[in-house]
Amino acid sequence: MALKNATLYDYKGLNSRLDEIQAAFMRVKLWHLENEIMSRRKVASNYLKQIINPLIGLPALTGSNAHVWHLFVIKCQERDKLLKHMHDSGVQCLIHYPIAPHKQIAYSEYVSQSLPITAALQDTVLSFPISPTLTDAEQQQVVNAVNGFR
Repeated sequence: MALKNATLYDYKGLNSRLDEIQAAFMRVKLWHLENEIMSRRKVASNYLKQIINPLIGLPALTGSNAHVWHLFVIKCQERDKLLKHMHDSGVQCLIHYPIAPHKQIAYSEYVSQSLPITAALQDTVLSFPISPTLTDAEQQQVVNAVNGFR
């Protein structure tokens, strides 16, 4: 299931600059950045407190409040089954890297390396919704769906 719509990367990424239009939008968005980070932290906190399913490995925090929660990535040994369960429950989840970077065409010089942790993560990680616009009801829908997974 995970590889069905996987993106293959033929070329390595590059760092580029924003054009003037993108920069103008970003300048406006930056005024709201701190509020968005706080909203994401609230969503993550709700998930961390309310998700109690032992089949789900939650992100570990180191004690600092510096995490901005761009993604909320969990681990599950039955990730593809969980993904189907979440979709069937009306919750969109994503597999951001279904193919390990060293297995991508762009990084073919690394394909022969044995990276067991990377391979394990490739098969077990899943991102839950963490938008700063998630309502309490939407967050609860995620929590209920996750806790209902067997």
